[in-house]
Amino acid sequence: MIDVKIIRKPKNEGTTSALKTGGTAYGGMAVKEAAHAAKADIAEQAKEAAHAAEADHAKKADLSGNAERAKYAEEAGHAKEADHAKMADDSDRWDNRQFDDYMDQPVRTGDHVQFASVETDSIRSAGTFVDGLLGEGFKLWRDEDGVTYLCIDKLTVRQTMTVLELLIEKMRSVGGMICVSAANGKIKAVSEQDSSYYIEFEQDNTFEAHDLMRCQTFSGGQMKHYWVEVAETDTKGVKIAKTEFTGALPEVSDEVVLMGNTENRQRQNIILISATEDGQPRIDVMDGVKAKNFKDCLRARLGNLDGINDDRFPADQQPHGNGLYSDNAYLKGTFLLVTGEDIKTKFEITEGKIASSVSALRQDFATEKGYLNNPSFDEGLSKWLTENETVFWMVGNKWVWANDKVLTKKGDGASVTKDDGRIVVRIRNKYISQKNASLKGVPPMSTNSNGKKEALPIYLSFFYRCATEGTLKVRFENVDKTGFENFNSLEVKEVLAPTEGYKQYTCNGLWNGTGDFKLSFTGDIYLYMLILSTDKIESLTYKYRTLFEQSEKLVKIAAQNFDKDGRVLAESGIMVKAEGSGIYAQGPDGKLALIGVAVEEADADGNTHTVIKLLADNIKLEGLVTANGNFRILPDGSIEAKNGKFGGDVNAETGYIGGFAISGNHIGVSSRVLQPDGSYKVVDDRDGLFLYDTMIGFNAKDRQAIFGTWNSLGQPMLARLVDTATDYTDSDGKKWGFLPKYGIVFDIENSMNGNFAFAGKGSGALNGFVDGFRFDKVKVDNANTIYDVEIKDSNRLVVACTVGNSGIALPRLSAMRSALGIGQNTPFAFRLIITSDLGASDFVIFGRNKTKNSKQETPWDKENYPLLTTWNGEQWGDMTMGQGDTVELLLVYDPERTAQIDGFSTQYTARIINRQN
Repeated sequence: MIDVKIIRKPKNEGTTSALKTGGTAYGGMAVKEAAHAAKADIAEQAKEAAHAAEADHAKKADLSGNAERAKYAEEAGHAKEADHAKMADDSDRWDNRQFDDYMDQPVRTGDHVQFASVETDSIRSAGTFVDGLLGEGFKLWRDEDGVTYLCIDKLTVRQTMTVLELLIEKMRSVGGMICVSAANGKIKAVSEQDSSYYIEFEQDNTFEAHDLMRCQTFSGGQMKHYWVEVAETDTKGVKIAKTEFTGALPEVSDEVVLMGNTENRQRQNIILISATEDGQPRIDVMDGVKAKNFKDCLRARLGNLDGINDDRFPADQQPHGNGLYSDNAYLKGTFLLVTGEDIKTKFEITEGKIASSVSALRQDFATEKGYLNNPSFDEGLSKWLTENETVFWMVGNKWVWANDKVLTKKGDGASVTKDDGRIVVRIRNKYISQKNASLKGVPPMSTNSNGKKEALPIYLSFFYRCATEGTLKVRFENVDKTGFENFNSLEVKEVLAPTEGYKQYTCNGLWNGTGDFKLSFTGDIYLYMLILSTDKIESLTYKYRTLFEQSEKLVKIAAQNFDKDGRVLAESGIMVKAEGSGIYAQGPDGKLALIGVAVEEADADGNTHTVIKLLADNIKLEGLVTANGNFRILPDGSIEAKNGKFGGDVNAETGYIGGFAISGNHIGVSSRVLQPDGSYKVVDDRDGLFLYDTMIGFNAKDRQAIFGTWNSLGQPMLARLVDTATDYTDSDGKKWGFLPKYGIVFDIENSMNGNFAFAGKGSGALNGFVDGFRFDKVKVDNANTIYDVEIKDSNRLVVACTVGNSGIALPRLSAMRSALGIGQNTPFAFRLIITSDLGASDFVIFGRNKTKNSKQETPWDKENYPLLTTWNGEQWGDMTMGQGDTVELLLVYDPERTAQIDGFSTQYTARIINRQN
């Protein structure tokens, strides 16, 4: 607010006077109400001007509230005219000047004054102003050195804010490392609340539930560190389970910072700025920090790259030294050795050497990294499914032929064709689909802390030319989400307008590796290079380069493919030297294919011989191949050799090897039978081994053993064992064998955690019996003791009690699960027989009960012990057994039961089904 104390009467020369405050002039403004001082509403200044005659002397100016404006006081000599201001009410002119040329608004201290511009060295808020962090008010001013300052509480910038130097007076750091994240704090107080710590901060709490809060400090040569998950929050602090702190505990003045979140994807990113004594200054950008580690979270690093190991780089060229490491990089300008130009041709001519290289970036992709089979449609629609509408022309029930082809009219459908020199698939109001079983593969899925798998981001890209507008739909059909965290599978729906040429299309979503891929279009579209990958499409681009190099020692011509990061994906070339020449090809893994000719020394005397060397993972030879007349590869692929020794794989559809015949998609024992024409014919024998793609078996007279996945008369089977062989016939005509027969013999023992001869699911149907004859003896030889028993090798327990006031407790639920090898939620019913040994003392059998021990505790009142129930639905806490007594129990675990007996749960019970005493 500006207070005007003195009003200067403008002169008649046509100039405009100004109102000044401090060193700032306000020109070209007049206020009509200022025509008369009596009506200027600035009474506290005008009252000193009531007798303007006294103002002819400047010494009177000190009566003004702002003395600096008194420099115009000498011009107040004529202010005596203001004594008659009340007579000027009807005047609208003053020295031929319109008042509103200078004053057109109220300028009282309480008015809202507007000026087009203001020049001043200081503007501040009304009332008190105190500079600094704990001050008040606002101020904009210039100091004696001409430096300007602004002190305010809050600043909002709607558009761009340019700061040449930013000084923040307070920064937090941990162990020489600055962490930039969404939350931090300094601990004000720590209190215990049951099984948790409540931590209050000095400032408002900025942490949220499931945040990973970290503290790391060094003091006196000791390091203090904890990294814990926040359970609950409020405006002042957080609650954290005590079990989260495995070493150091939270203390007052600890500085903590957010480093990840186990659930919220938006709070899993941080920036770490390190300048420690290890000589590796760096800035790290982390994303995806959802656990108490940084595994696979480093998205970018600027600075020292030592310590980064990435399998995508060669082992001897891992990131090191100072530089940039990131998932993606977008750089502009000119670079040493490599430029941002699409095509760069560079010639270097040095002493004795000429070299030329041509590099080009093309819109091709590494199709081998995708999950779709035949993505470029080079094999037609192989691996793809679609529908087509075609009309066949017929006359008199006969096809109409034209140009040696059946005359047809194609309707809507999908087909492979050529367009603009490319092999493409054309889709007209139909779809293409690839079954999950036809995919090249699926990505591995990670499992979260809840034991569920998580779907992965998937990226789809292709090039297309749209001839007729239509709707594009991309999705996975029949997705199975069993065992996965809930997610929305990839599903795209978008209208595509006609295009003049080919354009790239990209989209992304989530996929769990199940379901069938389907792409449909309601218009007319041409597609090629269909890539589905967990890598972003930018990482699959190819670059190409050709190289020519010549010197006095060699001539080299080479061509290279490399990815966007400069890693060579493939290289081939010709190299000529005096000592030999070669044609080579090399892949990204360093493997080399070579055809070379050379002259090499053969012995110590210097004798030489010529060599042709073939080096490759696979060598293809066409035509008749011979080797010294002893070995021949015929054009039909057959081999003739005098002898053979094979140490690797042999693949044969028919033949005879060492008494085994290969024929009819199987291998079996066979014989070579001489034919009348002198040739031999391989004939399968009835007995012996036979092997098919779905089974392996063995035959003998009246005996057979088969294992595999086959169907017997339509009945699925995995194994069949038959032995009806006999040795003699008795007087009644019954046939028998002399010795015992065994179908399966098991010997499974010596495990501390259970010996299972067989286990699994399903029922047994046997025209015989299945039983075990083993029993376990339990010795009860300590008085006043209850023994916990477990099922190890038998469900029959013989208890030999030799003391008084003792007994056994029925098997705990956890022990039964371990013995049966089943999970926590698997229901079961297990038969258990307990017999008191002959001559044994009386003992008790404990189920779940409230009996107290010598310490007045109730150790058997736990759901881990079965509730002992009788035939009429009652519960017994225990039962007494005398010598020779036997009880048969059914241990039943039914997790769906909610009923109780006498306040006890009935999910795990020991039900008495028979008792002999």
